[in-house]
Amino acid sequence: MTRLLPLLFLTFLSGCATVQRPPEGAEARWEQRRHRLLALQEWGLTGRVAIRTELEAWALSLRWRQHGSRFDVMLVAPFGQGSARLEGDDGEVTLRSSRLAGPVRADDPQRLLEETLGWEIPVDALRYWVRGLPAPGGSDELRLDEEGRMVHLLQGGWEVEVGRYVREGALSLPRRVFLSRAGDSVRLVVERWQVGGHGNE
Repeated sequence: MTRLLPLLFLTFLSGCATVQRPPEGAEARWEQRRHRLLALQEWGLTGRVAIRTELEAWALSLRWRQHGSRFDVMLVAPFGQGSARLEGDDGEVTLRSSRLAGPVRADDPQRLLEETLGWEIPVDALRYWVRGLPAPGGSDELRLDEEGRMVHLLQGGWEVEVGRYVREGALSLPRRVFLSRAGDSVRLVVERWQVGGHGNE
């Protein structure tokens, strides 16, 4: 019998190691939210964005339409000072701007905006952050509120703060998203969300 005790104890421990306990409180609500938001592939928003670098600052109106991996982002400066339209998917991006002679194409939207217009906007990651999600690839820090909503994130060298959420149908979606990195910052205020089929929250 005494020889069986160690074996039974090891069997018990190995059994416990395979048991996955569901997260409690905010973490459980976060997991539910995360799956629903990841499933939200058809959405759009209109709002305002302020972009600041060490040298310049811009205040722009914003219209964003997302269809799966395909996006269409329109940025317009006030008083006819110019506009930029970024369209593409995971393979190719096209930029048209009143400041350019013609369309410019590349495979990286962030680098394209930075090299042509001087705007530091992490477009690939922002399509997740603006929904209140970390982008794929892991993050250095993630903080949730008591409702299981993302309020603070460190990812890819950017600090992301979600200042407020609004109800859109059955989902809570960010109203304000602030990004900062070194001397660059992006402040986005969503005035209107447009979302399609999503589950209840």
